Amino acid sequence: DRYSRENYTVVNGIGIIPVKGILRKNSYWGTSPVDVRVAVRACLADPNILGTLLYFQDCPGGSINGIADAAADIAIHNSQKPIYAYNEDGCESAGYWMASQCRKVFSNSTGLTGSIGAVTALVDSSEAAKKSGYKVHLIKSGEFKVGNVDGVPISKSLIENVQSQVENIAAQFKAAVAKGRKFSSEKIDAIADGRSYIGLEAKAVGLIDDVCSLE
Repeated sequence: DRYSRENYTVVNGIGIIPVKGILRKNSYWGTSPVDVRVAVRACLADPNILGTLLYFQDCPGGSINGIADAAADIAIHNSQKPIYAYNEDGCESAGYWMASQCRKVFSNSTGLTGSIGAVTALVDSSEAAKKSGYKVHLIKSGEFKVGNVDGVPISKSLIENVQSQVENIAAQFKAAVAKGRKFSSEKIDAIADGRSYIGLEAKAVGLIDDVCSLE
């Protein structure tokens, strides 16, 4: 018994939601966490669906936008109806944030799992602008009103502010994983250093429940 809905397919009473490639809220490629969220809610509401599978395929993570909201809906689904995650060759960073809220997480033997943390970049192009003969004057109302602007030196205070934002997001990520996987604070601190684990390594540290095939 198989039929398709928008953003998911139902096979023998199991709703399968694909999560492919990079996660971006507004994008023409990869997967939007908004679409995942809508599909998760639909699978929970459908009385013909006994359980749901998030099917991650080569997902290295992506933008933070929309991830926490999608993860929250996954946790709600899990509290009322089983929802599992399967990692086929990649369920990392923002992808794992969502997967960690599932009742169980599985992976193939080559799947990369984890990369718990947050990252961004500031590019200081002021020296390049200077060599080209340009000088940019930034007119603003507050110290942090505008962040990284081409041709403008990056201040220490801006770096500190962005670092604070990154730490805030990382803390939310860690808290979600710890709750979803039932980790102690010591456990999540030990593995949330940004690294990913392959197959059985991920099982050994508790990020997945087992290595198996999708079938």
